Amino acid sequence: MTKFTTFDELVGYVDVLALTKGELRRKLSAIVDADIVFLDEIFKASSPILNALLSLMQERVVYDPFTGTAIPARLWSLIGASNEVPDDDMQAIYDRFAVKMFVKPVSNMNTLTSILEAKWLRPPAEDVAATMEDVRAVHDYAESLLRRRDVLQLYQVHMMPLFPLVESKGIYVSDRTKVEKMPWLFAAYLALHGVSEAKASEAAYRLIKLVARTSDEVAEIEKALNEMLGELSKLLKQLDDAKKLFDLGELNSALNLFKQVALFDVESLKEKPWLVERAKAIVQEAQEYIALIQKSLAGLKRPR
Repeated sequence: MTKFTTFDELVGYVDVLALTKGELRRKLSAIVDADIVFLDEIFKASSPILNALLSLMQERVVYDPFTGTAIPARLWSLIGASNEVPDDDMQAIYDRFAVKMFVKPVSNMNTLTSILEAKWLRPPAEDVAATMEDVRAVHDYAESLLRRRDVLQLYQVHMMPLFPLVESKGIYVSDRTKVEKMPWLFAAYLALHGVSEAKASEAAYRLIKLVARTSDEVAEIEKALNEMLGELSKLLKQLDDAKKLFDLGELNSALNLFKQVALFDVESLKEKPWLVERAKAIVQEAQEYIALIQKSLAGLKRPR
């Protein structure tokens, strides 16, 4: 996207042949029929285009600037990318993105090598990871979880107490985020990972970082969580370090670190009950990785 991107380029050009017959029609672009849309440098677009995108995200329609006609779109998810955080006058559309991720340049040489090989040496994967039917099924299940009182109680117990913690650091969290966007993300997490106290606690600590509007706010939230978690912050760091080793393919080193995490004595926190469920979630995640790595290593050692 650029400041010169026009509505015609975004939604579709006017059908000239139809226009000669006195009809105003458009040859609609893929943005109207696509389930998933990716827009690069989205915040460089002009105000009229951003307004059109706002309608697309909120109402799943775009309004033709000539006729005012609402053009329905089948949009399921819109993903935007930007090299800069938008100005205050773009906060309306920025706030519509339920998930905001801040990515740093790749500094690890092993990771960079993997990206290089993936770019130039590996053919595109032909296997379908998920179909739109799969996405809709997960969505419907997540929505059904939102209608359950026990799931909302899990949200109230694990997620709601973290909002004041974040706000105490001067980070604004809108009411819409608290009662609409975050419950959806919470339910989606449980839909994928299972409904339990441990997973609810895990979801809360993972998702609360998504309220951040800048990378600096992410750092502030992480600092606040570490202060609140106390001795668990070291355990979390071990878990994160182990996952990084796992992602780099260093399975044996990752396995040893995951085993250290899994040995943590949750009973030692009995005098700090607010930390128990979080500790259980950390240990459980480590155990899941251990099982996965052991299965992978067993496959590698199997004789041909």
